[in-house]
Amino acid sequence: MTTTTCRAKDPSTCPFHGRRIKQALNAERDLKYKLFQLDKALNEAEHRKFILEDYHKNLNRKVKPNGQTIVSVYRSGIPEAPINRGVEKESYRRADTYKPAERQGRMDGIFASPTLHGVTKWVRGNYFSKIPDVNVREIRVNPDTTYVYHIPTWERTSGKIEYDAELNLSQKEAIENYWNTGVTLTEWNTRFLNDPTIDPGDWELLLNPKDIELVKPVSAKRASEATSLKDYQQKEVLKMLQGAKF
Repeated sequence: MTTTTCRAKDPSTCPFHGRRIKQALNAERDLKYKLFQLDKALNEAEHRKFILEDYHKNLNRKVKPNGQTIVSVYRSGIPEAPINRGVEKESYRRADTYKPAERQGRMDGIFASPTLHGVTKWVRGNYFSKIPDVNVREIRVNPDTTYVYHIPTWERTSGKIEYDAELNLSQKEAIENYWNTGVTLTEWNTRFLNDPTIDPGDWELLLNPKDIELVKPVSAKRASEATSLKDYQQKEVLKMLQGAKF
């Protein structure tokens, strides 16, 4: 095998060796990118596996003697609608004006998560909002009459409707788009199992107190174990549920 010694002071400026160096650097860059993509895909697959295991472990589907199915959803905080909605009161009131007649509104609804994994994000948010009780409750509901809504869509909508004296057409359409994200918990569960892009933490339920079948506490250990490394550390959530100060 014959080797060629480059006489250029800087081999990268050599027409021959410069091209070979550039090709090698491009190949190295492409390899690093492929390894990054592979690592990302593996992490996402591991995360998906974790939240699916959490889902099946904590759904607790039961069929009552009358044939009605009930499942578990989860909430951080007492299962009651706050008396005072604070700064969000006006946006809630306006949104409820356009809600479908058979649906529970935001003003007097009880917010919950469709999965135990999803509610761990609420624990952290409620903790730093200084809500007195951030403990997790398991709530039994009928999935055929309970609706789930897309949180990011609400966040975009609420920012558009808080301040103007009257809503314009665009604002009304934004509210309607939010309500249109609503699906029954039964349908959401089917979508979740078939769509790996769905993050339970991006969805919330609006519960009518009359539709709650049963409420029972979830231990701090059980709730923290539903936290994956992609979200918040288990130890952090566990300390919050145990009343530690940060």
